[in-house]
Amino acid sequence: MIMKQFLFILTVIAGLLMSSNAEARRIRIPVSNNIPKVATLPDSSYYKTDEGAHLDLGYIEKDGKRMLVLFSESKPDTYYDIPDEYAEAIRKDLNVEELSSLIPEPTIWDKWGGSLLFYGFAALIVIGLLSYLKDFILGLLGIVKKEKDDNEEEEK
Repeated sequence: MIMKQFLFILTVIAGLLMSSNAEARRIRIPVSNNIPKVATLPDSSYYKTDEGAHLDLGYIEKDGKRMLVLFSESKPDTYYDIPDEYAEAIRKDLNVEELSSLIPEPTIWDKWGGSLLFYGFAALIVIGLLSYLKDFILGLLGIVKKEKDDNEEEEK
C-alpha cells in the first residue's frame, strides 16, 4: 500500500516538473504587398504627397472586404485611406457614379477556392479512414463472419 502511494506521488511530482507551457507557433502565409491599380488619377498637385509622389487609385483587402485606397507606385507598400472630400473629387475627376464600381469582383477561386480545397481534402481523409476501418467495423457488427462462413459452406 505504501509503495502504491509512493509511486503515485512520484508520478504526480514528475508530471508537474515535466509539464511546460507550450505555445503554438504562428503560421505565416506570405502575401504580396503590391496594391493592384484600379485607375490612374490626373497629374495635379491635388493627387500628390508631401514628398511630391503622384498618387493612383488602388484597392486592398481588409477584413474580407475590398476597399479603395490611394497609393504611390514609388512606394508600393504605403497606402492612404480616402477621406470623404477626396472621394467626391476623385469621383468627379474619373467621371464615375460610384467609386465602388471600380473595384473588380473577386474570382470564384478567391471566394470559394480555399474552402473547397479544405473540404475536399477532409472528405478524402474521411473516405480513406472509413475504407481502412471497414473490415474492423463490419467485424464488430458480425457481418464479416457470416460472409466467410457462407463462402466456406459453398466450397464444401
